[in-house]
Amino acid sequence: MADINCGVMISCAMFGLDGVRVDIEVAILPGLPHFHIVGLGDAAVREARNRVHAALHNSGFGLPARRVTASYAPAWLPKTGSAFDLPLALAILIASTQIRRPCRPVCALGELGLDGTIRPVPGVLCRLSALTQLNPPPDVLIPSACRQEASLLPGLRLLPVDNLRQAARLIESPATDDRGRSRPPGDALPGAEDMPEDDHEIPDLTMIRGQPQGVRAAQLAAAGLHHLFLIGAPGCGKTT
Repeated sequence: MADINCGVMISCAMFGLDGVRVDIEVAILPGLPHFHIVGLGDAAVREARNRVHAALHNSGFGLPARRVTASYAPAWLPKTGSAFDLPLALAILIASTQIRRPCRPVCALGELGLDGTIRPVPGVLCRLSALTQLNPPPDVLIPSACRQEASLLPGLRLLPVDNLRQAARLIESPATDDRGRSRPPGDALPGAEDMPEDDHEIPDLTMIRGQPQGVRAAQLAAAGLHHLFLIGAPGCGKTT
């Protein structure tokens, strides 16, 4: 029976405003070179084949010259965006034995540039909320640019990375790196102790540009001591 090499990485998708765990499985089988992705992905997910291929090559790795099949489970969940690039590349490296399997569960999020750099993705906080139900929660490889947002979710061990080679090194021994421990509830925001005194400026509604309806709603809620709940798609300006 021919050998079948498999690699699995954990990632997270968004379903509405909720995070859902996604298992990215890669199998490398005998046959003519072919790279196929299944699992109800959109155009950005399908185009990941080209981004990942270039990123692997430019990071000193390679795409096996065999039949590569990647499955994004659960199959019923629509997957959108480029956040699955990094876990897909790492699953390929594991399946092809170019790196060792991680010693503990690892989740990864991030878009890959063609040169192997890791770019930020939207909705990190919502996505990672899916991991809080796991016991134990996995380590989380995230783009360095998303660290501040991800740190707002307590209980996760964050490993910020800038490129694919750095992520590959960390995934082989994530337990040796303590840079990204997320704050426990009630602690100060990460990095606050390193900020100069001038940066501790109290935000004011007059500093917001645009979002007139949101500003008006915040003013009314503050005036009447009412609760306020903002809802909307990622990137529409809620955090502002």
